[in-house]
Amino acid sequence: MLGLLVIVVLAWYPVKFSLASIEETQLMISHSPYGKNEIEVVRVEEIPAPILKINYGNQTITKTKIPHDISVEWIKMIKKQM
Repeated sequence: MLGLLVIVVLAWYPVKFSLASIEETQLMISHSPYGKNEIEVVRVEEIPAPILKINYGNQTITKTKIPHDISVEWIKMIKKQM
């Protein structure tokens, strides 16, 4: 029984350590013109290379190439009345 416990602890420790060491850095937050929505851009330090997460509402887009310059442009949608 003790041998099984030692194996489980030794197998679990690297997993715990790797999950705890993931570092996220918020690069920018952009609010929509009327403050109803926001976009958050986060850099995640993963192995072997960092990734970029773009969060919008409950959606996340993941990019593997991080650009040098990051910008967000909000486009105003105009409804036509008929």
